[in-house]
Amino acid sequence: GRLQGACRDLRGTLLGAAQEPPRKANTAMQSAVAGAVAGFTARIAVAPIDLAKIRLQLQCEPISPRAAATSGAATLGTGVGPKYKNMIHTLKTVASEEGVFALWKGNVPAQLMVMAFVSIKFVAYGHARPMLRSLSPPSFWPDAPSG
Repeated sequence: GRLQGACRDLRGTLLGAAQEPPRKANTAMQSAVAGAVAGFTARIAVAPIDLAKIRLQLQCEPISPRAAATSGAATLGTGVGPKYKNMIHTLKTVASEEGVFALWKGNVPAQLMVMAFVSIKFVAYGHARPMLRSLSPPSFWPDAPSG
């Protein structure tokens, strides 16, 4: 019925895609630009989480009451407890006290570093992949999954 027809259509699509001529390899510049865009996008998305993590790491007061009791945290800071309680609370507090764009404070140096790093990774991968594919697998490879 319908399921068999859908399977047949899918099989035809997959087989048709497999029979397409191979695509031309990306140039080093294309790989570098793709890596920079990927790094830029990833860092923009992760920056607020990284900021919250750093704020939580840098606060003097422990988050958990048990840790506060064992560390003598009442003598640290003001003794009123931690400003940030968890990741979500930290993100909300920073956004409300400092503005939404504060979630990306200090992001430019990290942004540049990640863009360069991912660009290099993409270019290196583009050069290493054909070399690795040309190598014959080690003789133990077929038996490796079985232990």
